[in-house]
Order: sequence, then structure tokens, then C-alpha cells
Amino acid sequence: MKLEFPLTPEKIREGIQKIISSIREETNWDLQRTLSDVAIEIGEAPEYYESFGIVRKENKLIFAKWINNLVAKIAKEAIVEFVIIRESISLFIDNKLLFEEFHQLTDLFLNIAALSFLKKRYVDKSIEPKITAITSRFLTPSESLSITDKKLLQKIDSLILIILKQGISFKLILNTYFHFIEDLKIEEINLDEIIDDIFRYLSNSPIEIVSPLILSDNSMNIIKKIVDLGYLSSTTKISKELGIDNSVVSREIQKIVSRYYARFRAERNWEKLGLHYNLGIIRFSSDQDEYKESIYQILHKNQYIGEIYEGQNAKFSYLYYNIKCPYSTIDRLALIFDRLVKENKISSFDLKTVKSRMHFTSIVDRNYKPTFENLKNLFSKNYKFQKIKLLDKEYLPYDVKFDFEQNNILLLRFLSLIISNSISNYGSIGVWLEQTKEFLQENNLRIEDLDDSIKFLNKLEKTCIENELLDFYLTLNLSGVANAEILVIQIKIDPTSDVANEIIETLTCFSWVLVHKTYNEIFISITGPNYDHQITKMILQVIESKGFDYEYFSVRSKLFRYVPYNELYDIKNKKWLNT
Repeated sequence: MKLEFPLTPEKIREGIQKIISSIREETNWDLQRTLSDVAIEIGEAPEYYESFGIVRKENKLIFAKWINNLVAKIAKEAIVEFVIIRESISLFIDNKLLFEEFHQLTDLFLNIAALSFLKKRYVDKSIEPKITAITSRFLTPSESLSITDKKLLQKIDSLILIILKQGISFKLILNTYFHFIEDLKIEEINLDEIIDDIFRYLSNSPIEIVSPLILSDNSMNIIKKIVDLGYLSSTTKISKELGIDNSVVSREIQKIVSRYYARFRAERNWEKLGLHYNLGIIRFSSDQDEYKESIYQILHKNQYIGEIYEGQNAKFSYLYYNIKCPYSTIDRLALIFDRLVKENKISSFDLKTVKSRMHFTSIVDRNYKPTFENLKNLFSKNYKFQKIKLLDKEYLPYDVKFDFEQNNILLLRFLSLIISNSISNYGSIGVWLEQTKEFLQENNLRIEDLDDSIKFLNKLEKTCIENELLDFYLTLNLSGVANAEILVIQIKIDPTSDVANEIIETLTCFSWVLVHKTYNEIFISITGPNYDHQITKMILQVIESKGFDYEYFSVRSKLFRYVPYNELYDIKNKKWLNT
């Protein structure tokens, strides 16, 4: 940005207009205030704290005249460019957040977002002096935001360093902030807790991610009760069983939802549908990596596959996936991969039928600090935590499969669409949006007509549940780790043995652990560490001490998509298609 001094309202307006254009290119945000409706003046404005350099009103921006008087050129240019960027972003933010009770907290995160935007403009240049000139202005003890604690200031500074180092976008920063304060009241805000939680959300540090979820005692007890009562649990039932006020339960649930991905995840009855849950692994040696993309496309073409992961260890690279399909599709895939092994395009593969699946999370109180030493203490049971089994599902064969007559094909379509159910807003469901819009239109409904659409979808959900085709289980995890590493450990062991249960018991002390049992193995997935991390080495010592063969690798999500089960079912012949 070319800057000329002294600043004038015209030069400022021109600079803001350019930044607005850049923001529109990067986001789908709508302006909440139009620049042409906002007067720009030069006048008195704060020199420090969250809103330094500006007095912001709904229809007026007053830029600080003291900036023109700064002697140091680097500081002057950095502050002007920063304030112009920050105020450009502010035009996209809802007026309630900017001008009402949350305005000081919003200012803090606007500053952090503007730093991210500034860093991206100078991606190949060192701008540490600029950053220092800016952060020294707003990372100053302020009674208004209670940022008087040096440790809290250091924590915010550390968060900024992580954001700048990892290149986290201003869009993600603000969307995260909006998510964390959604439905909260200003008196419920604890700045220290919010910074802690957003730090974990954005840091992508394996130790932060793998550490148990940090919740208050009240929140911990409510989560346990929600798991006990199931997806139809209500604040009234929870408050009655826990002996606490209904309003306290509602408030705690809103806190949980604002900090974590907390939803009732849809669990389909694959056996009654006549489908089988399988895990697949494809291994590539270094001289076979050139074939990986073409083999990924083979998986991609199979419409039964909704999730594919890509990863590696010291010896191989991997494609890892799960598929719910008829046995004929599994047989067909096995034939394809057998041929690829013979052609030396892959080293080996596994296709394993899943007998049962378990999902665990662990929770600690607010005194816990995510460090490797604390993780070791947690692992050796020297630190108090609460382990919660969120899911315990056995896949047992059904003698009678559900018969999808023509009038029931709507159910199969709905089972394709449903993703989750809210824990904080009864009747509010998560679905594949674009496909749901099409589905509603086909049934003479519009997604904009929210009440009628939700009523229609909830009726289908109820019918699916009554026919034992659908259930829900609570899922709870850091919502910012969708692209985090997942450590996968395949252990050759009798899944029904005591020693298998002992290993599972030991390894399920982290924030997100998924266990699959096949006929002769267990697969343990842990979100956070990669295959070479010190956490992984600590985990593997447990398995090695038992003397079992195992394989381990780490993966990241490569594909997560809609699976059109209604298109894969042949209504006339009452069977699933082989793809």
C-alpha cells in the first residue's frame, strides 16, 4: 500500500476501498456498512489499547491525527496501513459486535485478524519491526478488557505468533471468534478461557490437540448426563437429574457448543440396510508414489466411499478409507487391488470388515495445562481425568433387511443427507446443504421456508428412528482440527481378549480416540500426533511391551463427501448396486 503523509480523509478512503476489494475476493462476506455512507475525519483518537488510532462510529471514522506526528517512519507507515486494514475488515462485521456489549472483545480479535491480513501482504518479506510497532499499541494492560495480567498478555502474544507463523487467515480467525461467542452473554465471557480455547483451536499443535478437553465441573457433569440420556435429552431432564437450575444447564451447554464441535452424530444401521462397514488400507513404496493419484481416482469413482485419508510412515505412503457397501463391491475392489499388486503399482492392501466401533473422549478441569509432561502423567494415570465412551456400536447381522418400497425411498434419501443433530437447539439438524436444497425442491419446499423444511426433515428423521435405521451419538472434539494429523495404529490381536481391552483402556485417555475392531485386529485412531512425534513413541511403548505385531502411520483427510445411497439402491430388484 503506497502511503503519503500527511494523511487526509480522501487518501484513507482510497486505501479502505482497495482493502475492501481484496476482502471480497477472499471471502463471501457481505458489507454490514457501506463505505460511501461513512464519513472519514482526522481528529482525536486513542494512542493505545484495543481501538488505538481510531474512533469508530456507525456512520463515521475518526482517524488519529497523532499518527501524522510520529517521527519513526517504519512505525508511522505500519500503524497507518494496519489501521486502514482493520477498519476495512470492520465494515464487514455485524454492528452489534462492533458497537454493543462485545465491542471491546471484537476490537481485540479485529486487531489479530488485521495482523494476519498484513502478514499475507508481505508474505516473502520480514515485517517484524512493523508487527512490534503495532502489537506494542494494543497489547497494553487495559482495565476495560481486564487485560491486566502479564501472563494473559503473553498468551495473546503467543497466539499472534502462531497465527503469523502458520499463515492462518483473517477469515478463519474471525469465523473462529464468532463461533466461540455465539449465543453467549457478555457476563459469561471469561477472556482467559476464550484465549486458551482459541489458542488450542488455531495452534494445530499435536500436544494441544491430543490433550483432553478442558471443561468446568458443571460442563463435565452435563456432558456425562447427555451421553447417558441420549440425543433426546433435554435441559429439563438434565437439570432434574443433576439437581441444578434449568437456566444453568442451558448456559453451560451454550458454552460447550461455542468452544467445541459438540453434536449428535448420525449413526446409520448399516446391517439393517444390508450394507457392511469396512476399513481399507493401500500401501505404496517410494518408487510407487507416482501411481497414488490414479489409484485415489479408483477409490473416488466408487460412490460408496465417503471418506479417504492420505498419509505415511517411515517406510510407506498410504491411502486409508472406510466404505459401507455390499460384499460384492468389496470382492470387486479386492480383485482390482490384487491386480495392482501384481503390476507393482501398490505394495499391499487390506480390506477389513468392522465388527464394532467405539469412540472415546477425555475431559480435565481448567487447572490442566497441555504440556508433554502432563500428557505423560495423564498416560500413566497420575493425573485425574474423566474418560467418556461416546459410542459403543456392534455390527450384528440382521436376518430381515429393511424393505425400501417406492413410498419409502424418501427415507433412503434422507439417510444420505443427514449428518448430525444439534445438542443446543432441539430439532435443528446438520445436513449436506446443496443436496438438501435439491431434495426439498423435489418435494415442493424451499430451504428458505425454514419452519416447513425442518418439519418435513424431522418427520423423516422420526420415521427412520422408529424403523431402527438411524440413531445418534454425542461427538465432542476441537472443531478446528479437521485437517489435523490422525495417528492410526493397526494391532494384530484377538479383539475379544483381555489384553486387547487393556491396550484400549490405556490408549483412550486423549481428546479424540476411535477404536475399530475387525475379526482379528484392532485399529486405534488418535487425533493430533504424526507417526514420528514423541507422543507416538510414548504410545507405541505400550504395544511393544505386550509383544504384539503392529503397524502405524499418520494420515490427513483427503476426501469427505456426500454418498447418494438412494441412487445406489435398486428399488425394483430390492438390492444394492455393485460399483
